[in-house]
Amino acid sequence: MKKITSKVVVFAREEDVMASRYEDNYEEVMSKDIIMLPNDKISEFSRNYKILGNKKVANNSVLIAHPYKENYFINIEDSDEIIQREKLNNTADLARLLGAKKVEVLSISQHEINKHYDFSFDGKLKVNTLKIDVVKSLDEDTKKAFSLINKYPGAIPDYPKALEKLDEYGLEIDPEVKALVESRNPDDRNLLSSQQIKLMTTSEINESLDVASSLIALGGILDISVNFKSRISYRKSVELTINIEF
Repeated sequence: MKKITSKVVVFAREEDVMASRYEDNYEEVMSKDIIMLPNDKISEFSRNYKILGNKKVANNSVLIAHPYKENYFINIEDSDEIIQREKLNNTADLARLLGAKKVEVLSISQHEINKHYDFSFDGKLKVNTLKIDVVKSLDEDTKKAFSLINKYPGAIPDYPKALEKLDEYGLEIDPEVKALVESRNPDDRNLLSSQQIKLMTTSEINESLDVASSLIALGGILDISVNFKSRISYRKSVELTINIEF
């Protein structure tokens, strides 16, 4: 199997993969960083790539590339929970390497966006944003998922290791996390004793979700699940305020 660099992978029956090529929207959909593979490639794909998520890969499964890890893919229906928690844990680990004594999530805010997908008269996919809202009352599962108070004895910053992990975790793309690491460079004699950062936990996967949404244009061929349609229509971004004491 050739190395897959696409943001979105979808599995379908062999006959559906072939039939999709005759759809009017096929070229446009595939040009958006999507690859469609027949179901008999699932086993080979699973041997070459790590797949995260609770749902077993099967016919019409849609996977998105992990935003931080090469050769990792995530079932699109489980992507929020996996990425959000991983980013929080990795940020806390960086703080530990930088000599933190305490890492604590102070507040959680949740932003919701609902999108409606439709087709124009010429068959082009249209996207309408129906609602943008800030949710003030969070459900207990969300609160529990992001409750974090880590305490450490404190240490001299292991700056080289933190830089290595910053790259490994893929968090150099987050300006606040990158600035956190750089602020603990031991060459600076006046290091911060505490710092607050804002962590947006789902921004990295929104682009992949937008790419995946174009699969709706092949709905006549693919049996797109209700869960998939709900996942690409409903976006939940969680912003965490994290306090770090050194």
